[in-house]
Amino acid sequence: MSRKSFAAGLHSETIGELLPCIHDLDGTPNALATPFLVERLTEELARIDQAMHDRRRTSDMLDGIIQAAGGEAPEQ
Repeated sequence: MSRKSFAAGLHSETIGELLPCIHDLDGTPNALATPFLVERLTEELARIDQAMHDRRRTSDMLDGIIQAAGGEAPEQ
């Protein structure tokens, strides 16, 4: 879970906070933490979606500058 979480853009502090909510000691989902887990993961998803949107806008802007300068933008 934690490697995929890092790759997805979650911060280590957030992973440490949420990891105990995902599985009980026996490995089964922790039903008691579900409302908290859903709320925090929804917040993280919104943050990551916004970051992706911002990076896409920056990429599009750079692509436009490269094209305007007569260069070829890299294939995406």
